[in-house]
Amino acid sequence: MDGHDDGKQAFDSVCTAHTFEVGWNALQFKLDCSGEETPARPLREPSEVLKVYRRIIASPTLARELFRLLGAGLISYTDSYGPIPHDRKGDR
Repeated sequence: MDGHDDGKQAFDSVCTAHTFEVGWNALQFKLDCSGEETPARPLREPSEVLKVYRRIIASPTLARELFRLLGAGLISYTDSYGPIPHDRKGDR
């Protein structure tokens, strides 16, 4: 995908992530994507179990590439649609 999603890619499943958790060790980075958040409960308590829809594990080199691609995408998005608000009201 080179920016705008044309909808032509086929996926087995698609989940909307509302929360992310990042972890790492000397060999890899871990990104957990969750969708447990709802409008009635915008933030989970630290003691609650996080239902992970997707876990991405990448080497440090590939994690840096993911960071670069996400940053470039955010810049292109703001160039096209304007600033992204800091609050999360539009994420529903």
